[in-house]
Amino acid sequence: MQKMNDGKMNERDQLNQQMNHEWKGQLEKRRKAILRHQIPQNRRLVDALATMTKAELDDIRYNLCVQGISSLKKDELTKALAPVIEEFSHKWFVTIGIEQYNILTNLSKNYGLATNIDENDIRMDYMRCLGIIFNGEREGKQAWYLPDELLSVYTKLDNAEYKKAVSLNDEVSRLATGYLFYYGYLTYEQLYDKVMALMDKEDHLEFVDFMGVMINAGCWQGNVINVEAGMHYYTVMDPEKLASEQIMRKDIDFVELSYTQVYEAGEMNYIEATDQYKALAQFFMTVHSLPVLEAADVVGEIYIILQNGGKIGEMIEYIESVITMEDKKMAEVLLKLLLDFNSSSRQWLLKGHVSSELAVEKKTAAPVVAKQLPNNVVKFVPRSSVVGRNDLCPCGSGKKYKKCCLNKEI
Repeated sequence: MQKMNDGKMNERDQLNQQMNHEWKGQLEKRRKAILRHQIPQNRRLVDALATMTKAELDDIRYNLCVQGISSLKKDELTKALAPVIEEFSHKWFVTIGIEQYNILTNLSKNYGLATNIDENDIRMDYMRCLGIIFNGEREGKQAWYLPDELLSVYTKLDNAEYKKAVSLNDEVSRLATGYLFYYGYLTYEQLYDKVMALMDKEDHLEFVDFMGVMINAGCWQGNVINVEAGMHYYTVMDPEKLASEQIMRKDIDFVELSYTQVYEAGEMNYIEATDQYKALAQFFMTVHSLPVLEAADVVGEIYIILQNGGKIGEMIEYIESVITMEDKKMAEVLLKLLLDFNSSSRQWLLKGHVSSELAVEKKTAAPVVAKQLPNNVVKFVPRSSVVGRNDLCPCGSGKKYKKCCLNKEI
C-alpha cells in the first residue's frame, strides 16, 4: 500500500513541478518582454504609447471601447488614444482599492517612476492594458511609470478625502467578494442591494459607482469574475446553470449573513475552517501523511466539487486520483467525513444555506395547531432562527416566550 501511495505522490509531485516550471517560464518570458521596452526621455502619454506595439495599442483601444479608429496607423493611433486615456483616468482613479492606491501613490511619490514594485505581480499588466501605467528597463531593472498627464490627474486627486473613498471602495469589493464566496453567483442588482444593506447609510454608493468599483475589482483581484448580468466566485464552473438553479429554488431565500461573516469571507483564498473541514484535512494528514498545505489543497478541491453540485461519488473519484484507499475501515471513515463535510457546508445551490439546517427546518416547518379557543384557531409560526427567552412568543399571544410556549415545547 505504501508503494502505491508513494507512486501517487510521485505523480502529483511531478505534475506540480511541471506546472511550476511552466509558470516560471511564463514569468521569465514576461520579464524579458518588459525589459525590451524603453522608457522614453519625455514621459508624456503619447510618448509612452509610442513605445508599445500596434497589437498592444489595439488592446487598449478594445479595453476602453474606443470605436472608429481601428484602421489608423500606429502614429495616428497613439495620438487618438492619448486624450481618450486621460479622460478615462478621471473615472478609473475613483474606482480603485487600497492595493492599487498604494502602487499609484508609490509612483507619485517617486515623480511617477519606480523600480521597487514586485516584478512578478502580473496584475500590473491589467493597468498597463488600460493605458494607465507603462513599463520598461531602468538600469537593468523593471521600472513602472505614470505618464505626466496621468500623474498630474492623480496628484490632484490624492488627499485625505480621496483616501477615505478608496478605503470605502475596498470595503465594498471585499463585502461583495464575501457574498459571492457563500452564494457563488449574484446579479449586479442583487449584489448591490446586499452590500449596501451591510454598510452605514452615509457610505452608500450610487449603483453606477458600485459598478465601476466591481468591474475594476473583478479585473484586479482574480477571485471574482464579471459576466454580463452579474458576478461569480472564481471556482464556479457554470455560472449560468447556477443562476438558473438558484432561481428555481423558490422555496428558500438567500441565507442571512452577518457583516463579520461576509467581510471575513472576502479575504483572498478564504477558507471556512469548520470542524468538519478540519476533521477531513486531519484525516489526509494523519492517515495519508500529506503535508498541511497539500491536505488543504485536497479538501479545497473537494469543496469545489461540492459547491458545483458534485456528488459524493465524484469526490471519492477525485480522492482516488490523489491517494490510494485500500483499507476498508479507513474508506468507511473517509465516507463518514465526506458526508459530514457535505451536510455542514454552506452551498451555492442552496443559496448559502447548510443542507443539515434545511433538513431540520423542513421537519419543523409543519404548522402546529394550538389548543382550541372560542371561535379562534392559532397556528404557531415556524421559527427560522432561535427565539430568545425574553422575546415575544412567535405564536402571536403577545406574551414573552418564556411565559408562553417555551414550557410547552420543553
